[in-house]
Amino acid sequence: MSYTVSGQTVLPDTAKLIRWMEASLPYTGKDFKKQDSLLQLAADGAREQGNYLYLMRIQHLRGAFYLERNELVKSTAWMKNAIQTGIAHDLTADVSYRDAVSFLVLVYTTRNMVDSGLAWIIPHKQFCRQAGDDFNYSVLQTQEAINRRDQWSPAQLEALYDSAITLAAGTPSPHDNVMAIYNKSFFLKMEGKRDWSRSLETLLSLAPMLDDPALNTNAEKCWRRIPFWFRGARAAVYVEMASSFFNLQDFDNACYYMRLVADEFRRKQRHAYLPLVLGTVGEYETFRNNQAVVRHIYDTCKLLLAKSPGNGEMHIPSFFYIAGWLQEQQQQYAAAIASYKKAAEMADGEFHVAQLALLRCYGKTAAFKEGNALIPVINKQLQSSFTLCSPVLLEKELADYYQQCHAPQLAAAHRLDYYRLKDSLSQAVRYVQVKQIETKFQVSEKDRLIALAKKEKELQEKQLQQQRIQVLLLAAALVLLLLTALAIYRVYLQKKQQATILAQKNSQIETLIKELHHRVKNNLQVVSSLLALQSNRLEDETARQAMEEGRTRVDAMAMIHQRLYVDKELASVDIEDYLQNLSSSLAGSFGFDPATVSTEILLPQSGMMDIDRAIPIGLIVNELVTNAFKHAFKGITDPRISVMLTQVDNQLTLQVADNGNGLAGEMTSPTSSFGMKLVHTLVNQLDASLHIRQENGSKFIIKLAA
Repeated sequence: MSYTVSGQTVLPDTAKLIRWMEASLPYTGKDFKKQDSLLQLAADGAREQGNYLYLMRIQHLRGAFYLERNELVKSTAWMKNAIQTGIAHDLTADVSYRDAVSFLVLVYTTRNMVDSGLAWIIPHKQFCRQAGDDFNYSVLQTQEAINRRDQWSPAQLEALYDSAITLAAGTPSPHDNVMAIYNKSFFLKMEGKRDWSRSLETLLSLAPMLDDPALNTNAEKCWRRIPFWFRGARAAVYVEMASSFFNLQDFDNACYYMRLVADEFRRKQRHAYLPLVLGTVGEYETFRNNQAVVRHIYDTCKLLLAKSPGNGEMHIPSFFYIAGWLQEQQQQYAAAIASYKKAAEMADGEFHVAQLALLRCYGKTAAFKEGNALIPVINKQLQSSFTLCSPVLLEKELADYYQQCHAPQLAAAHRLDYYRLKDSLSQAVRYVQVKQIETKFQVSEKDRLIALAKKEKELQEKQLQQQRIQVLLLAAALVLLLLTALAIYRVYLQKKQQATILAQKNSQIETLIKELHHRVKNNLQVVSSLLALQSNRLEDETARQAMEEGRTRVDAMAMIHQRLYVDKELASVDIEDYLQNLSSSLAGSFGFDPATVSTEILLPQSGMMDIDRAIPIGLIVNELVTNAFKHAFKGITDPRISVMLTQVDNQLTLQVADNGNGLAGEMTSPTSSFGMKLVHTLVNQLDASLHIRQENGSKFIIKLAA
């Protein structure tokens, strides 16, 4: 039996793995413990099934979740597990393996582990090129550009970004192309030429692409491919737009685009990350001095953080910054200073506008010692910062600060620097250029939203019409169903009578079969007892041993019929339980500890085997284990025998091995003894093959079709 999942036919066990993986998705950012437990169930199930392709995907998905939580060390470990699974089980040709390597490189880049990232990027790019995998090749081109930013020239880096854009344009998903262009715009602004105008132009060239409805969802399913985790292009573009306008001190547009990011997060129900987005909106709103709006954003963030899995603990500098700003407006300077310090600490040594607010509060409270110590720290941080407006804002704060320090000459000098930098930032050419580009983008975005609303309305009307047709069809089907039900009910009454009679007959047959197995078992035990009595009377050791061997063979068959009589199954036996009891019985009869024999059964089904196979296999194990106890352990202090029955694909393998002295070649030939004759006869009966090896003892390997 098979199932169809998203148009793909899968086996029942695989369908179970898929359900666990998909069930874990809604818990992202909400219940990490529940999410981990579902993925652990899926991973354990994949191992039990030997489904290593899905195990690799599950480990990849888990690594992606840990990256979302910013737990980078755990994310790295899970990605390495996924890659090792792919290598160990010869899955390197599958696209899921290439996805896992690309994601590991992404994690290394996030951790700024340049050498580790490049060590994977260089060989894997060639691998992706040979496989024709444009998606992963594009991702690796971008990752290489980021990792080589301190090694290569801006022109060389830009060539890598352009190559990534060309490759992404050839993939089916529009997310890939948008993200590749977005990455280049980020490079132009931050890491490369610091050309803000060209960066904005590159970003705004994405406007026609943002109309694509495919950006609203991810076609890929998490159980089929994990790269859907790279998706979410529209929000990333809006974030970059907001940042660009903020640095141009266009705070109105900065707030507008950041609110679009919040709308995207709400639409995708990524509520756990809303505090981070809203905190940035609040940070931008402080520069518009709208205290009521900032207060509302702060209260909303506080409420969302309280509901988050981290009990309200999240490293969001902007959250503490807006808290300090509100406290400063209320002239609660001590509390404001504490909040600003907290925001600065969470920035991990990077510049944050909280530093400027902190300097402002030091000036207002005449804490000039602390303010003088903070100024060189801010200057040092701004040397490595790519922001445009922060130096302008710093000069403004320094002018006010030195005015409060009663240093009018320094205040005047910084005031002049403030106007000079502000004029440089707002030069007419750049201002007109950005405004023109921004206007085109807003018009395009407005048209896109109108068209999208129109499409949604048409879709709703079409769905409503389909629902009406479905209701009419359902009513007709219901009438037909009632008529059919009456006819079926009459047939049901007749069938019920027949089923009752048939059930009674089946019960009688089952009872008779069980009784038959019981009698066969009893008869075999009588034969075994007679052989035991006869062997006790024999004085010839060879004859007595022959009798004993014959008795163990009869006992092996009797044990089969005992299981068939006791169990519910009438034509098959639990082979694992049977072999364990058989080997324990043989060990006891030869005076050995039952723990001497270990059995391991690795079968894909429940371990039940039909009697036509179970009896020959049991007799073979009986002969080989008996042979080992009789001949193999002379002088061996710690005798061990292992019995292993496994199935790989459509082949069963029975292996009986001991750590004894080994057998001479002639003793293993089909004519060496009656026992070996019987083994070879049973092997032929099973249409199997027998291989004998002498490796630290004797090893008998029998292979047959499953």
